[in-house]
Amino acid sequence: RDKRCRLLASREAARNSRAVDIRKTFFKMKFKNKVLQSLNEPCSSEDTFLRDAEELGDDDDEFDARHSQLLESIAALNRRPKERRTEASATISEHNLNSTLGSKLKVHELIKTAKDSTDSIKKQFRKVEKKRLLNVPLVKPVVEKITRQTNYAVASKEVSKWNSLVEANRNADQLEFPLNEPSALRMDSSQEFVKRFKPSTDLEVEVHSLLSTSANNLSSERVLTEAEEKLLKAVSLEEARSRHKELQRMRALLSFQAAKMKRQKKIKSKTYHRLLKKDKLRKQLKEFEELKEKAPEEALKKLEELDKLRAMERASLKHKNTGKWAKQNLLRAKHDKTARDALSQQVELSKQLTQRQAVPEAMEEEKVENLFEKEVATETTKEEEKNYEPVDVNPWLRNAREALKAKQKADNKNNFSNSNNDLKGEQDGEELALDPNKFLILKSKNLKSSFPNLEENLAINEQAENMSEDDDDEQKQLIKEAFAEDDVINHFKEEKKDIIEKERPKDINLYLPGWGSWGGAGIQTNVEKQKAFTRKAPKSKRKDNNLGNVIISEKKDDVISKYMAKDLPFPFTNVSEFEKRVRNPIGPNWNSEIAFRSMTEPKVLTKMGKVIEPMSKEVLINYKIESEKKRLMKLEDIVSLE
Repeated sequence: RDKRCRLLASREAARNSRAVDIRKTFFKMKFKNKVLQSLNEPCSSEDTFLRDAEELGDDDDEFDARHSQLLESIAALNRRPKERRTEASATISEHNLNSTLGSKLKVHELIKTAKDSTDSIKKQFRKVEKKRLLNVPLVKPVVEKITRQTNYAVASKEVSKWNSLVEANRNADQLEFPLNEPSALRMDSSQEFVKRFKPSTDLEVEVHSLLSTSANNLSSERVLTEAEEKLLKAVSLEEARSRHKELQRMRALLSFQAAKMKRQKKIKSKTYHRLLKKDKLRKQLKEFEELKEKAPEEALKKLEELDKLRAMERASLKHKNTGKWAKQNLLRAKHDKTARDALSQQVELSKQLTQRQAVPEAMEEEKVENLFEKEVATETTKEEEKNYEPVDVNPWLRNAREALKAKQKADNKNNFSNSNNDLKGEQDGEELALDPNKFLILKSKNLKSSFPNLEENLAINEQAENMSEDDDDEQKQLIKEAFAEDDVINHFKEEKKDIIEKERPKDINLYLPGWGSWGGAGIQTNVEKQKAFTRKAPKSKRKDNNLGNVIISEKKDDVISKYMAKDLPFPFTNVSEFEKRVRNPIGPNWNSEIAFRSMTEPKVLTKMGKVIEPMSKEVLINYKIESEKKRLMKLEDIVSLE
């Protein structure tokens, strides 16, 4: 029990001493803040410190202790603290811990201590910044890299100003160099030129005065001139209306006629044009008949012109069936009735044009002579064909043949002269019945004279047979050469087979010795491994597989392949657009003259003898101004539409 009482008393004493210590520390901190405030604010004397110290507590017992502490703290304000030696240690002394039982740490105490510590930390940082050392200089490659980066940024910024202009030049249809030249001179209109014109010479002054005082001058304010107004005033209203109606009627007739001619020109029917031509000829004949009755002299002149045209047409070959039109109609005439009619009309026209006029009786004699000469010539040629022997079989009979022909010609001439005399004596008689066989009978004496001896002929034949036997080998060789190409079909098939074999894609063998097996001389290669490494070519059907008499080469044409486009050209972004552009023909036969020129104009034009300098900044400024004008015009159009 005594122990328990002592323990409780000691605990009570410790609690009281802890409370006293807490109060002391609280008063110290509060007093310190007051002192700091007093230092910041101007104070009159030391009485203020004492007054503040008296207000801190109510206990008279503790006043002396607090007063002594106040004096010590005041004395220590301007005193520099002494430096003390301290050593770092991992262990913390237990005497530094002043916490008592039941004490609690408050937030405002931590904040006050934090304010004091931040000020000191700031001062320390300022001192460190003042004493900071310079950085180590960079290495030369790093410095060069940084300078390059800065220069590139500046240059790219400068070059990016030209992007829009360069893109516009690339997309332009045509560029004309040099670009820095001023644009073409703008030609003023006649009205602008007249406004600025001032007469200088005497002649110009006189002409200007005459023109200015003329009554035929047009002005923008008035529809009619003074002279026209005077004429209108002079004409009555009814006359003006009648003339106006007449002009309207004539204008309408002209428009109707132009529309009719245009419509007729568009008609492609050949039958229509043929009927139109007939109608035109009928009208011309009717006019000619009327002209004969009214004016015979003019009709005679017209007739002479028609004769001249007939002679020219007769001399030409337009009415013959040798032209392109006639040949095409001949092909269609079998199935087309109109083509047959057109050809028959042309033949009839040809007959009319080529019809000979009536000849006098003096020309009949010449006609009969020509006919008789033709008949004699035909009969002699037929007789020669009957008695003909090939000269190649017996070349020694050539001289005899020639002599026989000469004899027959002489006899024919004699017979012809005799018959001609007979015809002259019987001009008024009946027609003569000519028998050409009488003139073709050959006498035997002529034949005997041409073949002198039969034995000689036999000897000649024997010699010919001997020579023909010697030439048998040559004949056989010639026959072989002549019929060497009889086996053409087999040769063609072999040639086709060779071409197919050459053009067939080959298998690729990727097998290499030493890869997965032993390699070297004397080692047998594995066939199965080779098959595993061979890539078989894809089988493709040829177009001429089922065509026996045709060879279609599927070989790639190197001449055409170099003209094929491998990539899309610059302006195009789609294959279909490029194909559509290429598919259209460019030649003048399929396009108009203006379209052909625009499609074939060069992309770049250069003036001869001009120096092409780089673009200046003036070009860039002008381009920006023009683009801004275009943008404003577009905006104005949009606003007007709205």
